Amino acid sequence: MLPGDSVTQKLTVSNDGTGALRYAVTSASTTDTNASHLKDVLEMTIYAEPDGDCTNGLQGTVIYGPGVFANIAIGNPTVGPQTGDRALASGTNEVLCLYASLPSGTGNAYQAGSTTLTLTFASEQTAHNP
Repeated sequence: MLPGDSVTQKLTVSNDGTGALRYAVTSASTTDTNASHLKDVLEMTIYAEPDGDCTNGLQGTVIYGPGVFANIAIGNPTVGPQTGDRALASGTNEVLCLYASLPSGTGNAYQAGSTTLTLTFASEQTAHNP
């Protein structure tokens, strides 16, 4: 990516079970081999896209961001309902659009930098689980 560039990726979260669930998302990202800490300057916005199409720009409900790539948190993985947890009825899915951008003012210190983002999804049933 060059400063000012962005990329969007579609991610479908599915509940193939027979009961409703709620989920939370946390992230971890690596520091580049050249120690430029690109993960600390990349920006991320995640939004729920009702029509399942992530090609129409930033549409839908923003559920994270814009914020730093390295610190994504949607809901809370602690057991029980938490602020920001996402709910999915049985047999349904939700399309999340992940929009990453490198701010236009990003300096040369980040050239050749790389990072890997790992998203961790924690889910739990909602029935009989206050």
